[in-house]
Amino acid sequence: MKRIERLELAKKLGYTCNYDTGEVFGLNGKVLKSHKDGYLFIRLNDNGKIYHIYQHNFIWYMYHGYDEEKLMHIDGDLLNNKINNLRKFQPNGYHLQRGRWICQFRFNGKQVYVGSFDTKYQARDAYLEYLRTH
Repeated sequence: MKRIERLELAKKLGYTCNYDTGEVFGLNGKVLKSHKDGYLFIRLNDNGKIYHIYQHNFIWYMYHGYDEEKLMHIDGDLLNNKINNLRKFQPNGYHLQRGRWICQFRFNGKQVYVGSFDTKYQARDAYLEYLRTH
């Protein structure tokens, strides 16, 4: 089952969320706190078939009305699913994570990590320098 189908299923089954707190509520109204790979997730049971979706994807979908393939937690905290902490992944080569600017991207089919920087401009310069020299 594709992710968009799982998101639609979660909505159809009655899962809800609070955009301000980043919490997802189960069918019994209780906050879901299950973890997988460092992320909070929803476990869906569709007539005995079990599916998982990440809570941040569900919150984004419920708020914006569409599925976004790649999302980032702005503050780097994978458990902080407040809607104002989620954004589309920006594949420009650098992004903010846990208060540091990370220069990381795909180049010639391989993942490249250049480093962690204090400012966006340092990360951008490192990204551009890498592209100039490789």
